[in-house]
Amino acid sequence: MDQAERDKRDAKQRSRVMLSATLLVRGLACTVRIRNVSETGALVEGEFLPEVGTELILQRGDHEIAGSVMWVKGGRCGIRFSGMIEVSEWAGVQAPARSSVEPPPLPPSLLPQAATANAGEALPRRVGEELAYVQRLIDSIGDELVANPVFVNRYQRAFQNFDLASQILGHLSRVLLAEDQVAAVDRVSMAELKKRLLRS
Repeated sequence: MDQAERDKRDAKQRSRVMLSATLLVRGLACTVRIRNVSETGALVEGEFLPEVGTELILQRGDHEIAGSVMWVKGGRCGIRFSGMIEVSEWAGVQAPARSSVEPPPLPPSLLPQAATANAGEALPRRVGEELAYVQRLIDSIGDELVANPVFVNRYQRAFQNFDLASQILGHLSRVLLAEDQVAAVDRVSMAELKKRLLRS
């Protein structure tokens, strides 16, 4: 089978999705959203995308695959994988088990008194952990809903808002959990969120 035939088959087998993921490029991480995916490539969108020809790693949960950027346009780029993936695993066709989402920490009222003595000092970190937990919940819900193509086609704007909320929660969590919170804000990839956080 020549390349043209492989590309044609790949296009037919492409799955429309809306999944959060991470691009790793030269040691830097960028949050993106996978909009469609096949065994050999994906279309992703994000604020900061690498140039054509850039080699990268696409990560989603425990899955990752190396690839390179084939094209970039309008906040989207096409990635060709260096190997093949199992689309159902990446696209969340099988909904993740509820146990895969970590339970929230115990509320202070259920903890020993000694553990809550310095709650004020620990509060930013605990809030950051809770935000990270809510992000995982949102992503888990999104993974279950996106398995239904009717939902994806009918509620595209809602899925985009789901994705936006998840990204914001992720950034806020990382800021609160960072040793240097100002530096963490500077690493926020969402320009509008960074502007709001740094406003005087």
